[in-house]
Amino acid sequence: MPREFAKAWFSMFTDDDFACQDSGDKWLYMVLLGQPALNYAGVQPMNMRRWQRAMRDVSGTVPSEAEMHVRLNRMERRRYVFVDPDTGETLVRTFMRSDGVARQPNVLKSALRALAHVESPKLASVLASELDQLVMPEVKSDKVADDIAALNGAARTHLEGLAEGFAEPFPEPFPEGLPEPLAEGFQRPGETEPFPEPFPEGLEEGSVVVQVGVVSTDPALKVGEYACARDDDPTKTPSIPGSATNPDHEPPSRCTEHRDLPADVRVPPCGPCANFRKAHERWTERQSRRAAELRRAELDAVAAARKAEIDACDLCDDTGYRNRRVCDHDPDSDERNARGAAEVRSVLAEKGIA
Repeated sequence: MPREFAKAWFSMFTDDDFACQDSGDKWLYMVLLGQPALNYAGVQPMNMRRWQRAMRDVSGTVPSEAEMHVRLNRMERRRYVFVDPDTGETLVRTFMRSDGVARQPNVLKSALRALAHVESPKLASVLASELDQLVMPEVKSDKVADDIAALNGAARTHLEGLAEGFAEPFPEPFPEGLPEPLAEGFQRPGETEPFPEPFPEGLEEGSVVVQVGVVSTDPALKVGEYACARDDDPTKTPSIPGSATNPDHEPPSRCTEHRDLPADVRVPPCGPCANFRKAHERWTERQSRRAAELRRAELDAVAAARKAEIDACDLCDDTGYRNRRVCDHDPDSDERNARGAAEVRSVLAEKGIA
């Protein structure tokens, strides 16, 4: 069943560690809990722009992406939230235990299925520990008990295999000292320019990359696909750029781990690479569409200029012809042509050619 609300536990506000956090960090934590993309395992795709919008103040000012990075770094140090920009996944660490997912067998099964689809080794390492602390319920139905046992085994195998060799302490998700991304500005609905195509995947809104987005969201987006929305090489420029305020830079077609492999080397099965490849394919489609639109606009401009010349000319017909010839819209051209022809005939006659 889909989540319809977020729980705010009373104990959070009497816990010294939580209460002593920066007020903005606490508010961001509540924003993360209130995202519809948060699954029962406590994982959601990074959607930086959506989170920024949710944190705007009474004046409409939103925190910058650099400020969001600082808050997420602080919350990861205190083990409230973990972020993996490489796969575009975010984890609210204690969500499964605090939300009581194990009390409802069907909800528990949804959480275990979600655990088996985590792509981040970092998050898998944290979640393997969380799964150890989750108490499996006693149910009367043998079938339900067997389903839970099978899903639990599959989730545990997936998490432990993915997290093998990946242990804390983790590097911070957003290293300090990186330049702050250009502010795009958040306008009210109706004031923004239309996107060249619907923004996919829950994204956007922004993270590594995003593209995305997100962005409006797409329920078909796989966890982590939003990480494909941005290009990490600012020296690249598209052959046909987007607008000045929304440049559509070419995204990479492979993840950071496999990006430097030669083109003829086969990349092993890799979820992040698949996400980057899809983002690059969408970018290529947008470039082709923009090229066609640009060519059509150029042809329309030429046609409009020709029509304006015809409308302003009293010598030619509506099709731009005069005396069965393309009109040059010059009222003196007939006289010049006749004079030139007479001069040619005179020269030919003098030489005895005429």
